[in-house]
Amino acid sequence: CESLNTHNVFLISSDRSKMEKSWSAVRYNDPEAKSFEDANFPFNFYVHRASATDESAAPHGCDSLMILVPCCTLRRDENLATLDRDECIKGYREQFDDEFVSKVRGRILDRLSVLDDLDDIQSHILDEVYVTPADYANYYNLGAGTPFALSHGFGQLSLTRPGQQARDSDNILFVGASTRPGNGVPLVLLGAKQVAKKAISKIKTYA
Repeated sequence: CESLNTHNVFLISSDRSKMEKSWSAVRYNDPEAKSFEDANFPFNFYVHRASATDESAAPHGCDSLMILVPCCTLRRDENLATLDRDECIKGYREQFDDEFVSKVRGRILDRLSVLDDLDDIQSHILDEVYVTPADYANYYNLGAGTPFALSHGFGQLSLTRPGQQARDSDNILFVGASTRPGNGVPLVLLGAKQVAKKAISKIKTYA
């Protein structure tokens, strides 16, 4: 896959209308809104080719690709609230069922196939795994299946995210992607370090 760098972003930019529409599936959690279900509906995605810089990421002569497609969160369904956990997760999986994933997958492969050495990418796939918001909700108990936590509007970005200290309880601290300084592994680890220092300081004070 020499046509791909380590980090690759595929954006729709042919005209302003399509560019704005390309983010609609992320902005609007509306089952009636056109999104990936429409064959002509554009969407953006990111491709990470780890093997471009790390030979251990794939067997010799092969490549390892991770493709991230921005999408809606899980839509809350009150009818699932009374079911046991397994049945509830099964119900939420239907929002991103195999047919839906297959459509998104097909369009991604179509767009990748225009690259010089990826015209027959489908025939070279040896193994693949996909996860959806329902999987994140199931594996990690993430509300609405959002691995990156709170969305990134200016009203809750970086310093405007919730603080690490509970407002009404001095002995409660928060850490993670939804709190300051923000999401992503580096920032979450930085936040964890800050919270650990605060916790140690509080323990010494109470002691």
